[in-house]
Amino acid sequence: MIAANALERAAEVVAERLGLAFPAARRRDLTRGLRAAARDGGFDGPQAFVEALLRPDSGDACLGLLADHLTVGETYFHREQAGLQALRDTILPELVAARRARGRELRLWSAGCCTGEEPYSIAMVLREAVPDLDQWRVTLLATDLSATFLERAAAGVYGSWSFRSVPPEVRRRWFTPTPDRRHAVSPVVRGMVTFARHNLVEGRPRVVADGQAMDVIFCCNVLMYFTPEQAARVVGELHSSLAERGWLVVSPVEAATDLFVALARVPVPGGTLFRRTGAASPTAGPPATAAPPARPRTRPP
Repeated sequence: MIAANALERAAEVVAERLGLAFPAARRRDLTRGLRAAARDGGFDGPQAFVEALLRPDSGDACLGLLADHLTVGETYFHREQAGLQALRDTILPELVAARRARGRELRLWSAGCCTGEEPYSIAMVLREAVPDLDQWRVTLLATDLSATFLERAAAGVYGSWSFRSVPPEVRRRWFTPTPDRRHAVSPVVRGMVTFARHNLVEGRPRVVADGQAMDVIFCCNVLMYFTPEQAARVVGELHSSLAERGWLVVSPVEAATDLFVALARVPVPGGTLFRRTGAASPTAGPPATAAPPARPRTRPP
């Protein structure tokens, strides 16, 4: 059992440090995550884990352990098809034309990448849309809060659940069957993605804070799990992370909110993109030092 006041305080810490909202209607999800974290951490029950979470000397370690059990692992390849199609048909043609004469560099970020299906999908689109991609300097950063998810993402091996919206020709082109009847991402795609642990609530990743503003940011099905205050804060950081005229891609549900008033709305087939209209300021503010937001697990790979 977890004392009611301890559970309330744990919810406050999770909202403040991870951005995740666990109102009364979702307290069962939080309790389930606390129990799982307590079990994995070898604690004598969830109450002992919560007490450690609330202590300054052990709270950070407990928070990292808890994040793995609060994040939602529901994703698959080519999930946000409208966003990927817009990347192929709207964003890349303009970017590539503008950059061919000056630097041949592209910078993209998958924020809240979960187990890696989104950034690998982005990499496939880049490969298909830019024939001379090997002559470009491409940064494709993928970040998430969950160390467990990132380990699976870096391994790049997936089961059939991750392919439920992928045409067979895509699987044949970019994946290799494994002996256990799963599929491994092609090395040419896998090598394009850099995975890193990052907490969106704590600011921008260091590569951005060091001066590399992003041309395109995908942040899909992440903001919906945040408290309203933290969602607004994260959108502000994403805005600041974009290069001038950079693009932000979110899910249709998130695009329907009023979080993006500082960005220009750009209608595309099947959805809406957001675009920065002013100059970027990637050096403003300190770099983030900790890890990103989380989401409850659903189905194994």
